[in-house]
Parts: sequence; structure tokens; C-alpha cells
Amino acid sequence: MKNIWLVSSLLVAASAGAQTAPVEQPAVAAPAPQETKAAEPPAKPWYEKVKLEGTLDAYYGYRFQGGPSDKVNEQRIFDISNNTFSLGYGKLALSMPAEPAGFRLDLGFGPGADLTSTDTTTDAKTGNPVASEMLKHVQQAYGTVKLFNTLSVDIGKFVTSAGAEVIEAKDNWLYSRSMLFGKAIPYAHAGLRLSMPIGDLLTIQGGILNGWDSVLTSKSWKTFNLSANLNLASTGTSVFFNFYGGPDLTPDVKLLFDVVVNQNIGDKVALNLNGDFGKEGAASWYGVSLMGKVMVTDAIRLAARVEYFGDPQGVRSNGGLAAASYVTATIGAGFIFSGLANVELRPELRHDQALSTTPYVNGTSASQTTLQLAAVAWF
Repeated sequence: MKNIWLVSSLLVAASAGAQTAPVEQPAVAAPAPQETKAAEPPAKPWYEKVKLEGTLDAYYGYRFQGGPSDKVNEQRIFDISNNTFSLGYGKLALSMPAEPAGFRLDLGFGPGADLTSTDTTTDAKTGNPVASEMLKHVQQAYGTVKLFNTLSVDIGKFVTSAGAEVIEAKDNWLYSRSMLFGKAIPYAHAGLRLSMPIGDLLTIQGGILNGWDSVLTSKSWKTFNLSANLNLASTGTSVFFNFYGGPDLTPDVKLLFDVVVNQNIGDKVALNLNGDFGKEGAASWYGVSLMGKVMVTDAIRLAARVEYFGDPQGVRSNGGLAAASYVTATIGAGFIFSGLANVELRPELRHDQALSTTPYVNGTSASQTTLQLAAVAWF
């Protein structure tokens, strides 16, 4: 009897132990973390995308030939005043990037605005042509639409893509402009142009335009433009080719072939070669200029330029009176002072030599030499 009770007790204890033993649960994978998408920054309002910039330049120049009463440096482009302090050009510009629509408006003032404007009206008193007071102040005014993220379409008035120099003094290595800039090429055009990058190295541009430096025109013929920019960043080389062709102020076809090659040598030295050939009817003109600059420091620059300009019929430099050829040589420096705005002082020495005429000092000299100091400011 005692044995039966003992066996029963052992069976009950074994059964209780089996019921209370822990039961292993199958492993369950932890839920994958949910990816949280970064919130896109709010789009900027249009007025925060508009950029305002401006530039202003002035100079004093002295010519060694002639007398102090001679006030004009003949065949110069913007620095035409002698023995006096002169305003060069002032500009304010507003722009908005094309995303996908944008615009640019450049308003210019001072003698430079008169010198770059060829749209004229008739003076009521004298009957002589004068620069349009409204249009001469509009250096550029165009709208831009970007299609397919690559094709830019501009319509309005815009500066030419030809030449190695520009109207704004701050963007040139020297203060005075070459004769090629003022005599061989146009300043601006009105019309339609398209530009598009082809790969990483090449950008092409084409346009249909009213002509050279013309916004107001009643003629039906147009000028056509084709340009290409090859940028070999790995070698520091850029090559620009520009072609303009079509009737301008006369039914004769006016052609321009312009090539600019820029070569950077390290971070401190750069060379620039510009060549031009133009033709209209029986008249032709051509020239070449070579420029160089050395950055002594980030704030000090030395620069030089030599050029040749040939005008066999005198139509671009001598009013069609006689054949003319010119050689010029210029050396200069730039000293930049930076702050809320930037100011650069530019001393410059230049010699102009006519090879077949006497266009200087009221038609009495084949040469002129000038020394000048310019101040250029921008923000």
C-alpha cells in the first residue's frame, strides 16, 4: 500500500513539471524600419531669385601728342576723352534664372550708352539723326525659356557673342578696348536665339536677328547667327567660333567670322587670341589681337595687348575716306580693393600707330600715345 502511494506521488510530480516547463516560441523577424522621405525645402518666392548687380567706371586720360585743348582721342572706343576726368559707363542689371522661365534687363547710362547705340531718331530742330533716348539705355532686355532642361530660348535684345571683350570694363583685362571690339564686330542684336549644350564639352547657339546694333528696323531681311563654344577644361583651353551673315543696312550681304581662343596656364597666367574677318559688298576688314594677363596676387593683375586691324576701304575706321591699317600696343595693371562693393584702380599706357593715314590729333599725326588712370566699381 505504501509502495502504491509513493508511485502515485511521483507520477503527479512528473506531470506538474511537464506542464510548467517553458515552451520555446518560433522566432519572428523584427519589422523592417520605415524609410522616411526627407521633406523638400519650400520653393523660393520669385523675388528671392531675382539678382541685382551694377557697375560703374570713370577715367582720366592724357595724350602726349597735340595740345591740352585737344579733347578727343581719335579711333578709340570708349576712352575717347583727352585731358579731362570722364565718366565711362554705368549699368544696373536685374536677372532671374530660367526655371523654366526667366529674364535679363541691363540698363546703361553715360557716354558708353551713346557710343554703343546706333538706333536713331531725327532731331526735330536740326534734322540730324540722334540716338534714341529710350533704346540707348537698354543694353539688354530679353526673356528666356528653358525647354527639355537643356534648350534655352532667348527673345529680345542681347549683347553679341562675338569678340574677346565686352562693354563692361570690369570683365576685361584692360580698361581700353581693342579696335577689333569697336570696329570689327557689332555690340548687340535684337531677335531670337537658341543655345544648347552637346555633351560636356560643346555648346552651340543659333539665332535670327534684325541685324547689327539694330532694334528698330523696317527692313524685311534678317541676319543669321551660328556660334559654338568648345571648353576643354582638362587642358585649360576654350575655343569660341561665331558667324553672322545677312543683309544689314543695305541689301549687300554682311558677313562676320570671329574666333576667340583662351588658354589658362595654371591659376595665374592666361592668354587670349582673337581673330576677325568681315565683309559687306566690296568692302572688307580683318584683324587679330593677342592679350595676356598675370595674377601677381588675388588683388593685383598685370596685362598687355597687341593688335593689328586692317580696313582696306576705310569703311569701319575712316568713314570710307581712305584705306587704313593700325597697330596698337597696351600695357596695364589692376589693383582691387574689396568690401561691400569692389573697386579696382587701373593705370594704363597705350600707343596707337596708323600705317597708311594720319587719323590722330585732328588729322595731323600717324600716332598717339596715352597714359590714363581708370577706376572701376561693381557689386
